[in-house]
Amino acid sequence: IVADMPTIDPARLEAKATRIFTAMGAPDGDAAWIAALLVRANLRGHDSHGVIRIPQYWESVKKKEVDPRSPVTVTAETPALVRLDGGGGFGQVVGRRAMEMAIAKAKAGGLSAASTSRTSHVGRLADYAEMAAKAGDSASAERLLRAAVAEQDTHWFTEPPPWYFPVRQSLGAVL
Repeated sequence: IVADMPTIDPARLEAKATRIFTAMGAPDGDAAWIAALLVRANLRGHDSHGVIRIPQYWESVKKKEVDPRSPVTVTAETPALVRLDGGGGFGQVVGRRAMEMAIAKAKAGGLSAASTSRTSHVGRLADYAEMAAKAGDSASAERLLRAAVAEQDTHWFTEPPPWYFPVRQSLGAVL
């Protein structure tokens, strides 16, 4: 750890990030959700998916590549499946809606899947597996976390090993 690296209170950082996303035009609840996930990524050691992304997101909104107020619409649905169109909105907002719908469908029918299109960066994949785990859907959580670990294994990291194992740590907690 760098000795002169500032330490910022997570609650203050999340509040500041929320204000930034609100300034981008995101509804209050969406702004708070995105900020919470970015700060959570930093706290879990996945800095590449943390608040470092805010300038990138800001530029994407400025260039009209992301619409912070875009509605998420269902384009196809069955009792077990749902396909969502994110309308070019923030990935975390679209991802949350997809997971909420998938969790509800799994509880109702025992199995589900959700897909999304026209969405931006969804953030740290383990967040969605953790949503499933908190909802009591440990099978989906494990499947999603194993997929996230496999994806993480394809990336080359230059940080020390403890810095890039947050997905494995989440998988271990679920198992």
